[in-house]
Parts: sequence; structure tokens; C-alpha cells
Amino acid sequence: MAHITLAVTKRALKQVADGHSTQRQIAIQDASPELLAVLDTASADNRVVVPINGVFALSIGDTRAIWSTHQNAGLQLDDFTSLYDLLARRPDKPIIFAWTEENERRSRIISESKSAPPVVTVTAKRRT
Repeated sequence: MAHITLAVTKRALKQVADGHSTQRQIAIQDASPELLAVLDTASADNRVVVPINGVFALSIGDTRAIWSTHQNAGLQLDDFTSLYDLLARRPDKPIIFAWTEENERRSRIISESKSAPPVVTVTAKRRT
């Protein structure tokens, strides 16, 4: 099962409060091994889209943070803003999101347009 641990930090909130609205970010504090391998490839020039909980497809262009400035306008940015606002209500309190590959298949929300970053499918290894 894929999982990711997210939080909005007090430090990020302070930067935003000090007038740096481009600093709105959600910290990635942990993730499943297969997701970490994907996150390690993310950069400003190589953004990957990860469907958080198989639903909220957020663009990641940093190995350990999800930035508002990396989101496409529309639903993706709206989802980021909603998640950021929720996590910011309890700064430095991480939340674990976990999902299965089946959730991802049912909840594809990224368009197939050429401008959209690739959607990453994380397949969890099954224990036998």
C-alpha cells in the first residue's frame, strides 16, 4: 500500500505570513519506499504527479515538498489549496495518507493534455 506523510510547518506558515505567498508548501515527511523512489526523481524541471490517496493528483517538483507554484491552475491548484489550508490548521502535525493501486485507477483526474506532467502510478508490493 502506498502512503505519504504530509504536514504544513510553522516555518512555512511564518514565511507566508511575512508576505512570501510563493512559499506555500506542504512538507513530505515520509512515504512508502516505492513512492520515495519516485519523489527522489522530482525537480523543478522534472515534475511528477502523485495521486494522493488515489484522488488528489498533486504536482511535485521537489523531493520533499509540494509547492503551490508547481500546481496547474484549476482543480489541481484548488486541491492543493484545500489540503494546505486543512493541514495549516494544525501546523507541524503530520497526517498519513494511504491508498491502494485500485484507488488510483478509479480516481484518475489528470487530463491527458500535453502540458500536464506525467501521472505516476505507485504499485505496492503484495505480501505473500
